[in-house]
Amino acid sequence: SVHTWARRYRHPPTPRLLVPGCREGPAYASTTVLAVGLALLSSFLFALAAALQQREASALRDDQAGSIRMLLILVRRPLWLGGVAADTGGFIAVAAALGVGQLVVVQPLIVTVLLFALPLSAKLGGRRVQRTDWAWAVVLTVALAIIVVVGDATDGTDEAPTSEWLVAAAIAAVPFTVAMVVAGRRHGAIRALMLGIAAGLMFGFNDALIATVARTLDDGIGPVLTAWPVWALVVVLVVGTWLQQASYQAGSLQASLPAVTGLEPVVGMI
Repeated sequence: SVHTWARRYRHPPTPRLLVPGCREGPAYASTTVLAVGLALLSSFLFALAAALQQREASALRDDQAGSIRMLLILVRRPLWLGGVAADTGGFIAVAAALGVGQLVVVQPLIVTVLLFALPLSAKLGGRRVQRTDWAWAVVLTVALAIIVVVGDATDGTDEAPTSEWLVAAAIAAVPFTVAMVVAGRRHGAIRALMLGIAAGLMFGFNDALIATVARTLDDGIGPVLTAWPVWALVVVLVVGTWLQQASYQAGSLQASLPAVTGLEPVVGMI
């Protein structure tokens, strides 16, 4: 995910003028502008992916969205696959931005995805974005930027004993179960929000698992395949993707995307 990239590239190769304390000259200014542009491009691509996938998922019937089989339906739809391609482009743009710019510049800009997603989704769906939606998106974007900068997950560790993973999973299971129960009893925006919360929780663990698996790769592919995190990652990624698409099917992006976008970095950092 976006925040996993941030942790993985926390010490990117940068020109000499990008070292703190050496902020003078056109080289620093040009690379900073490039990093800002790439970060905003990544946000746009992530937003485009969400808008395209939500449009396709929203066309499915409720019975089609009731299981992971909905992913098999969506992968046969060109527009949904276009969303996957946009997601891939977003990750590439993030990596490029972190390669030329400073983390403190790039991370807050990545969370502007909500500001791009709302108009894109409205355009694709032939709807107008309400002022309250814009206000909520701005507030959440600012809050996420503050959390990302102040929290600074790059100061943490990618390692944790299995016992700590189990404790974290047990704690997350409580809001996850509540969200799933409520989602099963409600429809429309409430269902979309609850499924978005569940997806955000899953993607938060996805971030942490990716960081753990990436660290294990330094020891070779053998230790990766024989350890539990890589298989847990597969399960979490598939279930999280299904829940995200189910939230898109249940309601508009205004209902689901803020929950996914807000919970993923918070859970991932913790």
